[in-house]
Amino acid sequence: PTPSLDPEQRLFFRGAVWNLVGSFVFAFAAWLLTFLIAKHSGAGHYQDAGIFAVAASYGNIFRIISAYGLRPYQISETGDATVDQPYIASRVVTVLLGAVLCLAGSLLFGYDAEQVWAINIYMIFNNVCAFSDVLYGVMQRHGRIDLSGVSMTLRGVITTIVFGVCLFLTNDLLLSLWALTMSAAL
Repeated sequence: PTPSLDPEQRLFFRGAVWNLVGSFVFAFAAWLLTFLIAKHSGAGHYQDAGIFAVAASYGNIFRIISAYGLRPYQISETGDATVDQPYIASRVVTVLLGAVLCLAGSLLFGYDAEQVWAINIYMIFNNVCAFSDVLYGVMQRHGRIDLSGVSMTLRGVITTIVFGVCLFLTNDLLLSLWALTMSAAL
């Protein structure tokens, strides 16, 4: 016989499962974006896939700054909601720093205008995700890590659909990246 879980254990287990599902869906969605671009471009026309690959790989370098690992410290805090404020303020600073460094680097390394736009739009997307992480920390601190998992799952599904539909309807990578970013911010 399987021992039954008390309500607190069930909430923890549900949160862990949702967090795992959300992390997987969001990671799968990142791969799926590249796949959609490559499929949309067709054989011999992979310029958009290359631009996206550069944007994602370059932007992810600066995501390390934007998403500086505050959550382990944040979730260990005790007290009322005011303990979250320094973490949120710190995330605003790291997001801005990551964005400024990404922009400066993309201009200094001689990328063409379309690549610079793609890199920096993707960086804004990364920053939306980085800011979400500190909000997930607030949820986790209040025992609701399941909500962050649900949010990551929905964001992964919605952003992929919005990006794919926009790309197929407009044939415009930059507009599709803006759609991705705006849908991630919802």
